[in-house]
Amino acid sequence: MSTDTFRNIAHVDWRNLENRRKMEKALHSVQASMGNFCSPIIDGKATPLTNTRIVSHDPASFKVVCETCESGEMLVQKAGQTAQRAFESRALHNVEKRVALLRRVAEIVCERTFEIAALIVYEVSKPWNEALAEVEEAIDFLYFYAIAAESTFSKPHENQKWIKAERNTTCFTPRGVTAAISAWNFPFALSVEKMAASIASGCPVLFKPAEQSPAVGYEAVKCFLDASIPEGYIAFLPGTRETGECLVKSNIVTQITFTGSKQAGIHIHTAAAQTPGILGPKRVDLEMGGNNPMIVCASAIHDEAIRDWVSSKFGFMGQKCSALQRGIIVGDQNEKWVKDFCSRLQHAAHSVEVGHPEDPRYTYGGALIDKDAYQRVMDVVSSLSVQDKIASETTHETRKGFFVMPRIFTNAPPKIVSSEIFGPILFLSFSPTLPDAVQKANATEFALTAGIHTELNSEIEYFRNHIRAGNVYINRSITGALVGRQPFGGYKYSGFGEKVGSPERILFFSNAQSVSENLLRHGTIA
Repeated sequence: MSTDTFRNIAHVDWRNLENRRKMEKALHSVQASMGNFCSPIIDGKATPLTNTRIVSHDPASFKVVCETCESGEMLVQKAGQTAQRAFESRALHNVEKRVALLRRVAEIVCERTFEIAALIVYEVSKPWNEALAEVEEAIDFLYFYAIAAESTFSKPHENQKWIKAERNTTCFTPRGVTAAISAWNFPFALSVEKMAASIASGCPVLFKPAEQSPAVGYEAVKCFLDASIPEGYIAFLPGTRETGECLVKSNIVTQITFTGSKQAGIHIHTAAAQTPGILGPKRVDLEMGGNNPMIVCASAIHDEAIRDWVSSKFGFMGQKCSALQRGIIVGDQNEKWVKDFCSRLQHAAHSVEVGHPEDPRYTYGGALIDKDAYQRVMDVVSSLSVQDKIASETTHETRKGFFVMPRIFTNAPPKIVSSEIFGPILFLSFSPTLPDAVQKANATEFALTAGIHTELNSEIEYFRNHIRAGNVYINRSITGALVGRQPFGGYKYSGFGEKVGSPERILFFSNAQSVSENLLRHGTIA
């Protein structure tokens, strides 16, 4: 399948005054509408709210962003039956219809870019630049999967054409109903990705947003509904773990795509294996996180390395599965260049300003997502030795909101360093040689992203050949993968399944069918 014609959309240019005004207007609009209800949606229609209410808050101010409810077993069952009827109607079995639909959704998202980004700012405390980048990524997913679908499903692939006595082809057909369970840290881009990949393959979607970000998930579904997606092909099912369990165990669901924690992912994998669907065992696609290293060598351009370490660690306050957690310096802690590097890194971390991201000067991040996340990070901080801290908190943490300032620690216990911490904490260690540093980088149960800064080709080649990670970066940040350019996904406990933003991704939602036809038959019948 070919996606050679795909081009990522251009990033919004904040130097353009008109773009800044659009964003400010969108922020005011979202503020004025905060507190609205986001009802579950089945067959294009809002359903009555259940008794179990769920409230999402702005983590930087504690204001209510939206109210929704637990969808629960009855609504999941109803949505599943509706989706199965829609699938059997074959309303989206025609690939041209699917391609046209995805492109129309992309156009709608483009029209609503600033409004969606503003909602992301308030519901998950993401700064302007990262909120806009997330919407742009969603648009890329829609166009990319449209092109991939056109290439994959338009006509069967002919195998071994040189054989004249037979015609052998392989084609791909939609599997069935998808359960899509998304994460709060990329509430729009990853939600749209799951829906777009499933729809590109002709599969209806039962979509559950993260409990912390139902308003953004609701907007994602609205874009598909406003593009006139056929009835029953998409359902919005907000809720907690209870709703997620119902989706995973539904006998109508044929595949599950999930982004979230390792613990939740392993549970989903186990539960899905024990509860077969219509087609038997359910396919499961998991993206579960990372414990990501970056190495710096003496040969590196240190200013660039520090810039990339800071952006990789403290962008969105470290609340990315791809974020840097372990910085490894190839050198002795007492070497002059190492001391200088650590000192400059400390100053760079101190320069990170944290505040409500509605203010564009806070380019790295606002608050952590909720009280539980804040408490987990602060528990880690309180358990570590003050003597090993080389960057510390400021008065920003006294503000209302779940604010945590960047910290950098050396000599942290291996148990803490090896766990995934969604927050602005960086752990430093030192290695005498590059092979030792790479071995240390690989000593984790995760394998998502990894990077190195060096100017020596020999070190680059060694790193490239020995590092174990799904996405490897050399002399650049380890976050910010672009659709089609850096297909994203890891292995080990970082997850499994086809990488998102790759043309193969849509095959997860498809069945492969091989057809062999004898061309030497005797006689023909009209």
